Amino acid sequence: VIDVGINSIPDDTKKTGQRLVGDVEFAAAKERADLITPVPGGCGPMTIAMLIKNTLNLARLSVDLPRLGTGKAEVGAGSPAPA
Repeated sequence: VIDVGINSIPDDTKKTGQRLVGDVEFAAAKERADLITPVPGGCGPMTIAMLIKNTLNLARLSVDLPRLGTGKAEVGAGSPAPA
């Protein structure tokens, strides 16, 4: 489970009076999932970048635009493979 949601809830035990939690109900999810990302700190910049790219690709597809490429050079049929 990748929990990317961040919410503040009241917590009198914290100096700020609140703490961060995710969108996933952790106690229930841990009964079924092998792995759960912690909140805060579970999702790094690569996870966030890929989620944004996937969201953008879905938006593009919804208006009949092509998906974004991978950034790798395309090798056409009949072209030699790169060494």
